[in-house]
Amino acid sequence: MSSRGGTVTLVYDSPISFSGQYAATALIRDTLADSDWTFQAVEYPALDRTAGTLKRYASYAAKTARCWAALALRARPGTILHINLPQSPVAFAKMGWPLRLIESVRSGVPVVVSLHGSVFMSWERDQSEAQAFLRILHAADVVTVLGPVQRARLVEWGIQADRVRIVENTSELTPVSDDAVIAKQHAAEQEPVRLLHLSLLVESKGYPEYLEALEILGTRDLGRRVEAVLCGPPSFTSFCTRFTTVESKAAWIEERLAAINASDSVSATWIPGARGEAKEALFENAQVFVFPSQFPVEAQPLVLLEAMASGCALISSTVGEIPSTLGEGTALLLDETTPVAIADAIERLVRDADLRASLAQAGLDRVRTTFSLDRYASTWDEIFSSLLPASA
Repeated sequence: MSSRGGTVTLVYDSPISFSGQYAATALIRDTLADSDWTFQAVEYPALDRTAGTLKRYASYAAKTARCWAALALRARPGTILHINLPQSPVAFAKMGWPLRLIESVRSGVPVVVSLHGSVFMSWERDQSEAQAFLRILHAADVVTVLGPVQRARLVEWGIQADRVRIVENTSELTPVSDDAVIAKQHAAEQEPVRLLHLSLLVESKGYPEYLEALEILGTRDLGRRVEAVLCGPPSFTSFCTRFTTVESKAAWIEERLAAINASDSVSATWIPGARGEAKEALFENAQVFVFPSQFPVEAQPLVLLEAMASGCALISSTVGEIPSTLGEGTALLLDETTPVAIADAIERLVRDADLRASLAQAGLDRVRTTFSLDRYASTWDEIFSSLLPASA
């Protein structure tokens, strides 16, 4: 990688818990840490919902105003602004209008806007949200998206094709060896097949169907014992309708686990979240990663890349950018993610070690090429370098 170097101001939302947007921003800084690029940050505040109403909004407004002041000071020609833009009216107001003001009063400030969600894919072109969104994107020199479906939508909406770049996520987990895949997927026949679903526990991410599929498998003769893990904290989005409280969600999960564990052939445990080495150990131990998402605004889940890097065979769905992320021959992709369809896919992989190994090896090869850390760093280095003046 040959870097021209310069200064980049990273603009992003402070994460409340795990945030793919924040993780992607941190990864830019971390992968280019040894380059000639210098990074500074403008971190917008999270809304403290534990504080009283007046206090929470007063604090939020004051911190946001300080971010605007920081942007005004740091927005200079030759200093690149990288904005990781959430797709909400609040984000458009707090990040979008300062950008357009900077554009109007201080020309020559290069801007990159990165999109890590797919909320905009659910909008119509003439919606007010889409109009505000596009006004922000038109102020950017480069817009990055996660896959070809997202890129095609922005081009269809009038963003110049040469300004829309696909920058895939990457996995920070070191890819396992080919020998590790063989050893994992061809474990002794008397050992259980180990499954993992890891995500924020949002209904549309597929954890209810995963647990219901395990219940179904408990009634079948699989010829092999199955040990399953569900990992993640109960979480909520605007798309959640099945459960409205942490307590009701947790109670339902515990009921399902009790029913699954009554079986002689399937067992399941719930871990309410894992990070760092604990998370790596879960991926390392799992032979099959099950992620039957129907999340309406699914983009490119990092967990799929982590599972591929760990030598897991995948079961997933055809929503969002998942098919373009996984490519051919790396997963069993389900058009319908019913519990029966998931159970059938799991049973197929439980019975067929050669298929598990083939899918896992293909996924591992794809991570090494398309989603490597070196490629990620080189892509960002090239994008930032392209925005510097020719004489820099």
